[in-house]
Amino acid sequence: MQSRAEALQNVESTIHELSNIFTQLATMVSQQGELAIRIDENVDDTLANVEGAQGQLLKYLNSISSNRWLMMKILCADGFPHDLYILRCMIPPRNANLEMFA
Repeated sequence: MQSRAEALQNVESTIHELSNIFTQLATMVSQQGELAIRIDENVDDTLANVEGAQGQLLKYLNSISSNRWLMMKILCADGFPHDLYILRCMIPPRNANLEMFA
């Protein structure tokens, strides 16, 4: 009879430990879900920021492409002749479609 009572106590103890483990697991799953939602929101914010930055860069490229003299002054400020080659490579032709940079 004594061994049977001990066996029942062991089963009860094991069930209690399992209950604690599952409670901790449920808490961890809940926290991971919240973390995944925050990561998703951060990715969305980052995408919006990158798209906004790309738009601003395209506006800037368009403004400096239409002002070749300003572009030449910016790139030739250090006075090296090779900058003229770089300038020619960087400035798209006047009739270029700037959409290709998007």
